Amino acid sequence: MGMNRHFFDEYAYEIYEQKAFYRLEAFYEDVNNNKDELSDKTDDEILDIAIQCGIELNEVTEHFPAYDVALKLKNNNWIPTPKQRQAIINVTAFYLTQQEYGEV
Repeated sequence: MGMNRHFFDEYAYEIYEQKAFYRLEAFYEDVNNNKDELSDKTDDEILDIAIQCGIELNEVTEHFPAYDVALKLKNNNWIPTPKQRQAIINVTAFYLTQQEYGEV
């Protein structure tokens, strides 16, 4: 019985790893889909979506406070640089996907 238990534990772990891999793969596919959708939007629409996400958007990455940047751009009627635009899209897409998946 001990050997069977060990086999099933290993088998269950392999299945768990496969499901986790496919879930992670699907997650990043959804992030890319969200990036594509956001890329089709105007600067104002992207900023509005980022701002609607709230201050939690700043927590997605420690190196880019996307919410603060979007809010500052919007409040000052500034046009984001291509680099800012892409960074806001990337962070917002990741955040929105994370919300859909219930915190991955």
